[in-house]
Amino acid sequence: MLAPSDIHIHRLHLRGPAEAQQRLGRELQQAQWPHAHGDEYVLIRQVRARAEPHRLKQTLLQQARHCIEHDRNPDNVVRFANLQALLASLIIDLTLGQAPRRWYWQRWAPLFNQAAGRAVASLMADHLHHLNGVIAVLAQRQMLRTLWQTLQPEDAAQLLRELNWKQGYRIAVGAELPASSAPPTATFALPAALKQRWASAIADLPATDLRVRLACVLAAQEWLPLMLWQAPQAALAAVFTQIGGATTPQTTSSATAFGDGLDHAAAANHSHQYHTHAAPAASNNTAGTQPDTRTGPVDGNAQPTVNDHADMPAPTQSQPPQQQAGTQPPPATTLATTGVDTQPSDGPEASTPGPAHSQTQAQIKPEQAGSHQPQHPLQQLRLQPPAPKPLPDQFETQQGGVLYLLNFLNRSELQTLMGDYWQTLPNGWLWLYRVAQLLGFDASDPLAAFIARQLGLEHSADLARLPPLPQADDIQQLAQQWYGPLWQPSLLTLAATIGHNPSHVDLYTSPGNVRIEVRLAGLDINPGWLPWLGRVVNFHYEQPS
Repeated sequence: MLAPSDIHIHRLHLRGPAEAQQRLGRELQQAQWPHAHGDEYVLIRQVRARAEPHRLKQTLLQQARHCIEHDRNPDNVVRFANLQALLASLIIDLTLGQAPRRWYWQRWAPLFNQAAGRAVASLMADHLHHLNGVIAVLAQRQMLRTLWQTLQPEDAAQLLRELNWKQGYRIAVGAELPASSAPPTATFALPAALKQRWASAIADLPATDLRVRLACVLAAQEWLPLMLWQAPQAALAAVFTQIGGATTPQTTSSATAFGDGLDHAAAANHSHQYHTHAAPAASNNTAGTQPDTRTGPVDGNAQPTVNDHADMPAPTQSQPPQQQAGTQPPPATTLATTGVDTQPSDGPEASTPGPAHSQTQAQIKPEQAGSHQPQHPLQQLRLQPPAPKPLPDQFETQQGGVLYLLNFLNRSELQTLMGDYWQTLPNGWLWLYRVAQLLGFDASDPLAAFIARQLGLEHSADLARLPPLPQADDIQQLAQQWYGPLWQPSLLTLAATIGHNPSHVDLYTSPGNVRIEVRLAGLDINPGWLPWLGRVVNFHYEQPS
């Protein structure tokens, strides 16, 4: 999967004098290609241009811009609002067996020969940091239940192993879900949308089915991320009580009712069965983590942008502009060169210049998905701004500095403390809220309402009844020791736009809001993937598209 800032031309054909071809090739490498708006991924089948040699580059760029901004012909241009919408559309077509018919999916042609469930699992394994965002899109398109029935238990088992290996969980793949004990004290409930999403998806599956376990893991990633990180079996039991148990769902507050032991199942010695064979692309590393040198499936996070394509079989969703992680995402662009042709030909193209022409042609043709595949065109040219933004929803806040505290909570001393008290506060959002209160967090700010929703609460006022911060005095003292005079209410004051979806949170603020003391303290670095929060968090010093 291409990174947001990548432009990929599968095949470029130039027709004209040899000298003009060489010069044009150099010019195209240095050209400033146009890009799409917001987070769009634009897949272009072909771009053509013909002009005088000295005008060829400019003509080609104009044609590319026309394709991006005005071409609505689905036979040549397909748009996706972000990466998660692109992946959801591909998963739907794989599930329904329609992917081989779409010209724009030929990059993933090696998946077409696999069983639908295995192909989808392979794709999901390559984009784990986007998985909950993709699942939300599938649920909105009323395809999640169909997908979960298409997956096989062995596909779910492999995805669980991938989650263990890539994201560091300790989820037992073979063990049964433990029974929950007496109903816990009501404090915060599983969000209604999350409950409805998964209860419907697993309604016809037995409790012992590994697809049920996978659903519980993904729900726990959103609802009880810290508990899932510290005590996965307890978290799965709590979620199953809500979405899959035979009893009436209960609200929950602490882990004590769900089991008391950590699940120490290792994620080792599993074979990585799922590999996509698409042409390799630059690693995006949008999650902010260090590249993993272990062998196995590669997470190629193409940064988000997706507008639903015209011939999708299921209803599409409208998403406001805004990544990803993964993988994070600016606009997609198309590449073109004068005389660029990406349509398949009945025979080989002539690569030698013809007689002296007054015009030069450039043809960009898609690369074959594999040597065994027919020359099926997929002209995928994109140029996107550097920062990923997989955000279907967003809001304004004056307390954006609250998210700086994620880097404080991610330090080893705080992680140890959170590990000791996960039963009291099983969700990282609750830790963030309570620590922000030490600096006078304004509970009327929209960010407080957002945090409340992550905890299944309807109003920010409901946060007051949640458990207090353990070892608050020690935490306060430690923060003052580390940050000195910076640790004061003004640290939270930051005008920003926050975009979010079930897998990513992105903060956007003006470059003028950068504070050198915050930078030196390491509080404004990208947190990236935070397992105890269940999200990829990124900071962008730019305004959202």
